[in-house]
Amino acid sequence: MKENFMQKPHRCGMLSNMLIDDKSPLHGFLSLTIWAAITVVLTRLFETLFVTYYFGDLFSHFVNNLLGMCFDFVYLTLASVVVAVPFYFFSRLSEKKTLLVFRWLYAVIALVAMFLVGYYSQAGIPLDRVFFMYSIEEIIEIISSSQTTAWWMWICIAIVPVFLFFLSKNKLKIRKMTPVCLMSAFVVCCILRVVFYDSSVNNPNYYEQSDKICYFLKSFGQSWQDDYNFDNGVPADDLDKFRSYFLENEFVEAEFPFLHKENDDDVLGRFFDLGDEKPNIVMIVVEGLGRENSGRYSKYISTTPFLDSLADHSLYWLNCMSVSQRTAGVLPALFGALPFGREGFMAYKRNAPEFNSLPKILKNNGYKFSFYYGGKADFDNMSDFIELNGGSQYFAERYASSDQRNEWGLYDKFLFSEAAKCIDFQSETPRFDLYMTLTSHMPWDYPDRDKYMDEYSKMTSDEGKTHYYDALSTASYLYVDEALEQIFNAYRDKPGFENTIFIITGDHNYYLYNYVLEKYHVPLLIWSPMLKENRYFPAVASHRDVAPSLVNLLSHRYDMAVPDEVSWLNSGLDTASMFQSTTFSPQMDASRNMVNMLYHDYYVDNGNVYKIEYVDNQLKLVEAFDSGNRMMSLFKLYKAMDKYVCDNDLLIWSDSHDAFEWLRLENQSVMLTDTIVTDSDFPLTVVDLPLDADYNALKVHFSLDFLFEEKDAKEGLSLALVTKIVDVTGKTVYYGCNEIRSFDELVKHYEYTETIKRSNYRCSNGSHLMIYLWNWGDLKMGITNVQSNIDISTGFAYPKSKIWAHRVNSPEQANVKKKLFDGIEVDLAYDIDSGELFVSHDVEKDKMRLTFRQYLQMVDNPGDVYYWLDVKNLYDNADAICDTILSLAELYGFGNRFFVESWDGGALKKARTKGIMTSLWVDNMAEKSNPDTAQWLNKYSRIIADVNPDALSAEYRMWHPLTRFFPEMNIHLWHTPADFTVENANLTREMCHDGHVKVVLVDYDKSISY
Repeated sequence: MKENFMQKPHRCGMLSNMLIDDKSPLHGFLSLTIWAAITVVLTRLFETLFVTYYFGDLFSHFVNNLLGMCFDFVYLTLASVVVAVPFYFFSRLSEKKTLLVFRWLYAVIALVAMFLVGYYSQAGIPLDRVFFMYSIEEIIEIISSSQTTAWWMWICIAIVPVFLFFLSKNKLKIRKMTPVCLMSAFVVCCILRVVFYDSSVNNPNYYEQSDKICYFLKSFGQSWQDDYNFDNGVPADDLDKFRSYFLENEFVEAEFPFLHKENDDDVLGRFFDLGDEKPNIVMIVVEGLGRENSGRYSKYISTTPFLDSLADHSLYWLNCMSVSQRTAGVLPALFGALPFGREGFMAYKRNAPEFNSLPKILKNNGYKFSFYYGGKADFDNMSDFIELNGGSQYFAERYASSDQRNEWGLYDKFLFSEAAKCIDFQSETPRFDLYMTLTSHMPWDYPDRDKYMDEYSKMTSDEGKTHYYDALSTASYLYVDEALEQIFNAYRDKPGFENTIFIITGDHNYYLYNYVLEKYHVPLLIWSPMLKENRYFPAVASHRDVAPSLVNLLSHRYDMAVPDEVSWLNSGLDTASMFQSTTFSPQMDASRNMVNMLYHDYYVDNGNVYKIEYVDNQLKLVEAFDSGNRMMSLFKLYKAMDKYVCDNDLLIWSDSHDAFEWLRLENQSVMLTDTIVTDSDFPLTVVDLPLDADYNALKVHFSLDFLFEEKDAKEGLSLALVTKIVDVTGKTVYYGCNEIRSFDELVKHYEYTETIKRSNYRCSNGSHLMIYLWNWGDLKMGITNVQSNIDISTGFAYPKSKIWAHRVNSPEQANVKKKLFDGIEVDLAYDIDSGELFVSHDVEKDKMRLTFRQYLQMVDNPGDVYYWLDVKNLYDNADAICDTILSLAELYGFGNRFFVESWDGGALKKARTKGIMTSLWVDNMAEKSNPDTAQWLNKYSRIIADVNPDALSAEYRMWHPLTRFFPEMNIHLWHTPADFTVENANLTREMCHDGHVKVVLVDYDKSISY
């Protein structure tokens, strides 16, 4: 037995023999893998060549790519082990075909890798998931406006996959020591990766060393948010934990996690000598302007001499942080410290959550808001965001002359000169003028480039600070700096200059090759003729601090209407004379993932926690101990809460913040059967619907099938489904464009749903909703099964407070209670003989003397309060009762501010058909000693399915059963009779904290803050 055992071939030996044997499938796979490894070497050599061509410094790039190549070998080896299994399986069926398929697969991967290398060499940052966040039109614009790719680079990109495909058909000679050598090389690469791989904030070479395909794939899974999910509301413990980090704010509403009383601390007032008239505000956001090449203590040579001279007479924050590595984040941060949501606040387009902002507050106080930008204002949905803030746009794609613009838009000097012609400097109306520059953006095409590059070369030849970046990109800031001086001189010569405040900052650092802090580190200065002194502030600030500071500056000096409650978590700019960090700034990377957060002097980056230090006038990060995991806990809490408030419209309270009640418009379906349309038939109108001004919102459901001939079913074609609202003058007040792409099938089914809030499209009587198809692909197709259903909102929204007054059955009580509560409950009964509704709690015992009509006549401004109408006999004559209520609602102006409550499902169903909000009264199981829960659940499940009431109402002991069994329903509770004790008040508050609970009836003689 021992001899036989010793004679059995060892498994490792068997595997080694299979790798060496040229007839074995694994031999062919190993040969292919070696060719792939040779391709990795070629890819890294070409990356070194590409990056050196654009940025110089051959030795540094060679070392980085040499390390990166070792890291690539680790990924390749691990991937090969996984892929070897299916390769071996399919090779047993047909080795030749399997090898051919895998050669094609590897060649495609090599092509993708080379394309990503080419992108990185020009952009300075690897491509990530943000690629899929742009439309085809925006992607084309980005590519066309990038640096011109050298012709030889395209040849190199094509050579690598061709090399791999054709040479890999040749099997390599595998010797006995080859597997051992490969395994040894893998071990060495693993050791190098462990020793040298550094993805921390302090490794500026991380991007270059990264495998570009792995980086691209990794960007899809980078979230750090799974610990908290608030899709069903924020638990009280988590809310309290989050708010404990912001003790300086007096939070007011549990339902609105960020909402708090406005902090009116004016930190800027002592630096200004403001006049009697409200000052003009001019804000300039400079594309890609980072602190490392601008201003005092810049890391490299400053290329903004005018801005530097202005800084010496300004309030200047040396350490200001932007919130995003892309421009899309700057305006929401500067305007109101707004959260990101899922992909940035502006990604919500016109359906953004209700919000407060600096422009909105200024506009409400008589300011005119103008936006001057020379590019495509709809890029990244900027135009939607500006309009939501009440701004007017200028110059978007207006000029096409080649000497006035580059691929992105107008040159900055031309933008500024044209803007100065449009401003009404003589107007008595104060102005808020916002400028966004774009000339200092890839491909760095700007007038007189040679002049500015020569000037930059002279600066670098002087002794002093070194330079790091290429002259073409860096010298563009010399041009921008002159443009800034130009616009200042233009304002200086106009009326109102002495009463103007200028704010200048950068949106982000243009060079994303950098240490993490430098990517966000931007200048921020405030200059005005009204400044009493100039100051440099070393304290850390954020773009999110700007709006609170300006609002407080103006509201303290002038009689301005400002919100009592705001949602920005930042208190204002830090004017400390010493270095400190007290601000809060979540940050998005280039992939629009929130991976960074600044909280006081802590900094979170990709799951690591650091402390911020200020050494030799430069910000540094050092590893820190996160005691109690507090920073990571805050980071994850904020990420989840940030998305929750945006997705659920819970930033600030408004008339439309609650879930809408939807009524489907009938007869809005369109059926087309095998209808052949060509480009001449477009645009093809599918829906043309007149709108009523009372609609609060619209929800559009749309689906259709496309039919193609085989020759037309291919990638690259696109259609656009356009949703548009046009007012009575013909002006488009809402526009949404949804691309339909990738028609690689003969039958393509398409569906989409869009919600349009009236607060964003400002609908009026006579407006029209239009949905139509636009044929961009210029192709012939069949369209069938077109289905379009439009839901409208009844306009009902719950009031701000959930606590309503119980049994307010006299006008005298109503006049008292409506001053304390947003809603009241009134008991009603219908008298068939008189056809009147009487105020009555007990139909049999009460003598019905007071009609509801008389009741409303004696209530002061009855339309100012919400009504819970408990109609005792709605089950009888429901149609007549509902008609009476509707006529009284219209007559006395309480519109749709009421619910009708009844236990009778049939009666409620009739009420719903008349557009009345309904509440189904539910039996109280808590009163029964041995309740049959299954029978109760079955009963009300059937009624709810049949009636679809707007809410369920019950005694407070049914709170948890209702939210458990019917989590999708709104819940109305009565907590009566209840004395005003601490215990009862706390229970009422607890019920109000539940997002499912919309109303709590109480007998208290005063309301409760919660």
